[in-house]
Amino acid sequence: MAGELSTALHTVQWFKYESLGNDLLIVDVSKDTKTWQLIEQAAQTRESLDIVALVADRHRGIGSDGVLFIGPDDQVYFYNTDGSIGDVCMNGARTLGLFFKQQRGLNTFPLHIRMGSKNVVVDFKDDMWWSGIGVQSAEVQALSVVSQNKQFDGCFIHIGNPHFINFEHTDVRARDAALIEYGHDVCTHQDFVQGANISFVCHINQSTYDVYTYERGCGLTLACSSALCAIMKLLYTQNMVAKNIIIDFKLKGGEAHAFIDEHDFVYIGAPVQAVFVGKLLIEF
Repeated sequence: MAGELSTALHTVQWFKYESLGNDLLIVDVSKDTKTWQLIEQAAQTRESLDIVALVADRHRGIGSDGVLFIGPDDQVYFYNTDGSIGDVCMNGARTLGLFFKQQRGLNTFPLHIRMGSKNVVVDFKDDMWWSGIGVQSAEVQALSVVSQNKQFDGCFIHIGNPHFINFEHTDVRARDAALIEYGHDVCTHQDFVQGANISFVCHINQSTYDVYTYERGCGLTLACSSALCAIMKLLYTQNMVAKNIIIDFKLKGGEAHAFIDEHDFVYIGAPVQAVFVGKLLIEF
């Protein structure tokens, strides 16, 4: 029995980082061929990983808002807290920047990472970590969604993750209450084949927006930077923001900054910090 148990278990080192209150577990399996093959196969077939749901659980596991697996050639796969594949995580991309700096001694930026099927850029300048993604091919689709006999008008944008953006609310408290009540139903609405991250946005002033997001696979979240990328794309298509102009976003987890550059890449800037490191005995 002891022999069977020892062969079934696998020791994995993990690192916890956070940005805007989103805490992510980073697991580097770039030199662990067997584990990486299992993760890559699951990602390509969009199969959920039960082990991710276990370690992300805040009562029975380590606790996190998701897990980032690093493989060979800096290919990265991101998984949500429920074990589902998350495609891209722009908060996670920034944490990877600090991880590569601290754990691999990388001091030359920008860093180019393949996250899922998307190319993500990580940069460090002006004492701020930035994560960027191209949005030039992202189409904006006006859409109305009905949940519990209430209609929400907004825009659907897919930038690697699917997002539904709603600008109806002007009162932050009313907006928060609406998202808490309707967030899950809208997130899993039949119009969204793979689900969608739902963001309710309040326009505070010319350059400041307050954003609250319900993420597929995670639920209500302190921050979702890919949602900010989608919002920036929407604002640009509606001529509400110019290129290379900084926009401020107030989130539950802190304040982020964003701009869209001349190449139609949206960059999100926010602080990042290491939380702790440990080892976990798991069964794949």
